[in-house]
Amino acid sequence: MVPLKVEKENKFLDHCWVNTAVPILVVLVQGNKIFLLQHEKFVKAITALDFLTTNLYIVDVKEIVAENVDEYQGLNNMLDNIVSNKPLQDQQNAIELARTQLKTVHFNCLTNTKKGFVIGGDLGYISIFEIGSQFVVLNTLNFQIKFVNQTRTTIQ
Repeated sequence: MVPLKVEKENKFLDHCWVNTAVPILVVLVQGNKIFLLQHEKFVKAITALDFLTTNLYIVDVKEIVAENVDEYQGLNNMLDNIVSNKPLQDQQNAIELARTQLKTVHFNCLTNTKKGFVIGGDLGYISIFEIGSQFVVLNTLNFQIKFVNQTRTTIQ
């Protein structure tokens, strides 16, 4: 149960449980805030936008169609480059442009992973976090998925 004061003062958008030794409730709050709670106590608050300027990769995707595996090529190439530590073309210029957009990004969904959580927002932003000991929140990767042809397809 979330402390009543925390609940009344904030608009909760989404939540999930992260299975650590003692489970942690992660709550996404309007204003790009993330709250960590454990044993009905408020443990930590972070602001998602503080992390977006590091570990950011821009992914150009032509179109995503669930039936056509080839359409994931842009995302697959990006992930391959990250894993192999290859430099990405024009990544620095794209990151600078993305930093100017950060004030308009609103995160609105959240899900758990084995070691932490993932948040997603508008403009194609996705951030991956891990929770370490003593509630240290580590941002491992950030992506901005950009559709080249401006057509957006929702996969449900």
